[in-house]
Amino acid sequence: MEDLKESFLKNWDRFVTELKGNLFSFSDKQFLSYASASQILADSLFEWKSEANVIGRWLDKLKINDREKYEKVSGILFKGIRFENIEVKSDNNEKLLPYIPYGISVAALGATFVFHSSIWLKVMAAVLPPVLLKSPIEKLQNDLKRQTAKKLIPEYLTQLDKYKTAILLIL
Repeated sequence: MEDLKESFLKNWDRFVTELKGNLFSFSDKQFLSYASASQILADSLFEWKSEANVIGRWLDKLKINDREKYEKVSGILFKGIRFENIEVKSDNNEKLLPYIPYGISVAALGATFVFHSSIWLKVMAAVLPPVLLKSPIEKLQNDLKRQTAKKLIPEYLTQLDKYKTAILLIL
């Protein structure tokens, strides 16, 4: 039944493409955690249950034509497919970002002592860099976290290959 495998592969590609789009779309808006990636996967798997689209109709045809294969395939699709947690590796430089304003304060304060500046200039040199740079540094940290998480999407999608192979062996 080569036609069955070919149509499964087409539907699998549709499913993976939609899942990939959903993961990237989510990660553009906010941090993609393991929990959110798993929820997006669960939402995307609903396509296989829906008779309103091609993917769901394929599974319904399988149910009608070969009940035994349907039971095995739907078992994998609805009970077996899960993402495994991927450890997010953070860059050591990312951990140093919050300390940059304080380093600038120390350098500026040192310069005010070298040039014998007034007490007000010394206070401003110590206080202004952390106050002014807090928000941009936090934004940069969040952007770096999102970029790091976005790099994990191909790894999440690679995890699905074992399920595809298992279903192909059944068909």
